[in-house]
Amino acid sequence: MPLLKRRTAFDDPNWFFELKYDGFRAVARVDRGRTQLISRNGNTFGSFQKLQQSIGTSLRKDSAVLDCEIVCLDRKGKSRFNDLLFRRGDPCFFAFDLLFVNEQDLRTAQLCDRKHELRRLLARFAPYTSDRETSTWYKIRNPRYSQMVGREKLFERERHNEPVTGWHRCTLAC
Repeated sequence: MPLLKRRTAFDDPNWFFELKYDGFRAVARVDRGRTQLISRNGNTFGSFQKLQQSIGTSLRKDSAVLDCEIVCLDRKGKSRFNDLLFRRGDPCFFAFDLLFVNEQDLRTAQLCDRKHELRRLLARFAPYTSDRETSTWYKIRNPRYSQMVGREKLFERERHNEPVTGWHRCTLAC
């Protein structure tokens, strides 16, 4: 799609706004485990073999054409074009549109519908399990969380004998 330029930013509820990553624009053609990354000029990227394999592995049961950006991120998550250009980091793949999926042409579909299908395609939800050995949920505490100090003593008490204020109403509020 052609890119139009505007002099000033705007805010409108009828528009999607997304973070712009500074990298190489590409189209990813995925066909049941095999991926080809193509530049906007129609050239095949030859330097992203690991990335192509990773995408193919993630989408091994599907065929799709995705509009994406290939970027390198720093430790704070900001894209660094020079790191990508000079191969100083691991490239990442950010898909932002879905043009085809499993032989269905989505190019004439509304953007919100394409975004929904893209999310469905890329979603990898882990199953809900009560087994601690196979759980894929993690709790990582922020060491700088100031309200953590002293909480252990509060929860050592039995809730029915000394309930926390509003504890029993919490369930209804949720």
